[in-house]
Amino acid sequence: MLPSGSKRTIQETLTTIRVIDFNNIKEHEIERPDIWTCLGSPEDFDSLPNEHKDQIKFLDKKASDFLYKYFENSKFHTGPMWEPFQKKNFKYVEKISVGEDEQIIKKWLYNRGIPFSKWVYVLPNYGNGPLIMTWKMIIKNCETLFFADDVVVFDESNQWCLSYWHEDEMFFGKINTTNPEIGYEEVEVMNKMEKKYPGYKHPLKENKK
Repeated sequence: MLPSGSKRTIQETLTTIRVIDFNNIKEHEIERPDIWTCLGSPEDFDSLPNEHKDQIKFLDKKASDFLYKYFENSKFHTGPMWEPFQKKNFKYVEKISVGEDEQIIKKWLYNRGIPFSKWVYVLPNYGNGPLIMTWKMIIKNCETLFFADDVVVFDESNQWCLSYWHEDEMFFGKINTTNPEIGYEEVEVMNKMEKKYPGYKHPLKENKK
């Protein structure tokens, strides 16, 4: 809890005590894993142009835990994957069938209005290997990213969320109607509990095993 009258945001507070946040998460980049990811096999990734690989970052476990905790507690999803924004937490929701032609999907993603250079967070289902990549790489690799597993994409603004359900439905919610700092507040509480009680396992972490 911030002291009464403090003008610092939750994000600024977390930065001060040097836990992971969106300001320093890129410091937790790791080498390309030697396993399959939502971008395919290691060989698939290695075959990408260097210009594209420079716009994709794999993350260590600490950063991965942060992203999953943050996403869960920010309440981006308020329903099942086939109706992720059920409680109208986003003012506008659009959807498209991923069974459409790839070029139609790419055009639809392009028309979401997110700058190519914007870094976004990609969370596959089951806690497997979240990544950071530019929106341009989301569009370039959409056929691989949105294929067999549920995937969500968002950024630190909390103002939009792209949600792919593995039954070939993709949803895009924009203009979040909830408090954008809820996620930070909840993550801060979890971090404090884990420091105070070394054996403490938050239910969200239990679910990601």
